[in-house]
Amino acid sequence: TSWKRHRAALIVRTQPNSKINKRTKTPRNIEYSHSSSVLTAKEPESKPTLALAIHGYHLDVLLKMLESDIEYELKTKASLFISVQQGMADSVAQRLTNRGWHFELFELSNRGRDVLPFIIHQLPRIRQLGYNFFAKIHTKKSTHLNTGADWGQWLSREVLEFISSGEAEKYLTCNHSVGLMAPQGAIVPLTLHLDKNIYWIERLLTDCGYPINSFMSGSFAAGTMMVGRVNAVAPLLELGLTNDSFEIEAGQLDGTLAHALERLIGLVCINEGFELMEFKPRTKLGIHLGYKTEATASD
Repeated sequence: TSWKRHRAALIVRTQPNSKINKRTKTPRNIEYSHSSSVLTAKEPESKPTLALAIHGYHLDVLLKMLESDIEYELKTKASLFISVQQGMADSVAQRLTNRGWHFELFELSNRGRDVLPFIIHQLPRIRQLGYNFFAKIHTKKSTHLNTGADWGQWLSREVLEFISSGEAEKYLTCNHSVGLMAPQGAIVPLTLHLDKNIYWIERLLTDCGYPINSFMSGSFAAGTMMVGRVNAVAPLLELGLTNDSFEIEAGQLDGTLAHALERLIGLVCINEGFELMEFKPRTKLGIHLGYKTEATASD
């Protein structure tokens, strides 16, 4: 096969049981443990310059994302960093290999939703390999919402269309002040459902050294599907988080560390001196959150 199995996981030293160390620096020398399984495809002669991080909890949605009408364009624009549930890695890796994708695939336990895989595994690897730009999507269904599946599929498709057209990387290359971009209608106030997330938000703000009231005027990308600069979110790697920092999945709809970090991503971007903005719809805007922001990228 053109991919090989090895056991690997980035270790950021911290205390277990949902504790966060203060400003723990990400080590330059990556150390490895047996907490996740990684499958790596053979690197192509011309490696894409954008990293696409996907959390593929729902296999049917994942395959629909990748085996689409824009698959060829995506292959030339992005390298894949995919996380899947335990027991799914072999079949997913073989399918990606057969279709000619360049990828790294992390087999993880169901913990921390799409946020843990991104911050603990995908983003450190993307940064280590020297990518300047990234995109992040996941197989969101949100079954507790009437239109959750439609909304999730629309968000992911918008990001994939933005990447495959080449416009995402072009816009970020030409507009150095922009740190993160999300589909139109996805950027919402940080105060949305603040009461349900205040416990973790206060802890994260303190650890980052941000004033508590900084959460009152910022925004974040609801659904955590976005395109951005690695440097704009790099401080997330200094939080000293590990797998054990996140709660075990028990069907929580809000109030977990993952939900708080979803909101923190936008605040980190702003505090790093970058802008958070929306890009115009690539496809028909059938599902949105109803929020409007002044900062929307033009064609």
